[in-house]
Amino acid sequence: MFKPIFIVSTSVFFSLHSYADTAELNKIPSGTYVKAELLTNIVTTGNESNLIPVKLKITGQMYAPNQYTLNLGDCIVSGNARHDFSSARIMIAPYEVSCTKNNNHQVLKVSGWIVGNDNKAGIRSNLDKSNSESWRLIPDNNNVTVVFSY
Repeated sequence: MFKPIFIVSTSVFFSLHSYADTAELNKIPSGTYVKAELLTNIVTTGNESNLIPVKLKITGQMYAPNQYTLNLGDCIVSGNARHDFSSARIMIAPYEVSCTKNNNHQVLKVSGWIVGNDNKAGIRSNLDKSNSESWRLIPDNNNVTVVFSY
């Protein structure tokens, strides 16, 4: 299983008074990244025309520009996945981060992309041709990086 990396871009910033674990997360600056683990199973076939909903769990620190960090461990990233058979990759676009820290629940709208363990956009996948009716892309790892773009 691999862990995807999400890159998210959003106009979210931290409160100016603190970047510690108690800081309120208001916005996530562009270029921020987090390590995450894929929670939902993704198996795509060539027959699907719609996006596939996915959930990822952030596994630790958020790394923002200028060396600022914040512990977002166990926060959840929601995204939409699609297959790219030409490159044997599953592309995921995150759209929301949900966190509960210090009894404060926040849902932030985000944008960005996922980077696989090979440092390329999307999750490297194995092409399964065992079914003669359709091919399937199956992720080869559940660990990824999420990169935020604004």
